[in-house]
Amino acid sequence: MSKILQSPVKKWPGTVTIPDYLNVEQAMAFEEAIENIKDNKNENINLAITSKLVPGICACVESWNLEGLQNVSQSNYPATPKLASAELTSWLVSEITKLYQEAEEIPNA
Repeated sequence: MSKILQSPVKKWPGTVTIPDYLNVEQAMAFEEAIENIKDNKNENINLAITSKLVPGICACVESWNLEGLQNVSQSNYPATPKLASAELTSWLVSEITKLYQEAEEIPNA
């Protein structure tokens, strides 16, 4: 099964699908993306930060069903309008982080 997420971004309504769990390749890509922005963690999401996050996001999204955005990849991830792009990036990082952190939780033995 996969998780279908409803976009809160007004510019791009629709859904994206992410897996129920991250495989090794996806987790590594997401970890690397987060590592790449650690020096910028107190800044708002800007184009430089977005460009570092996009590979990790694209590795984790199974399908894009957003109005006006189909088959999103690193080479065509939207950079403008800037506010909508930042909202999209922030939302996707938040959702993937939730998924990533779920995997880190160790149940009581």
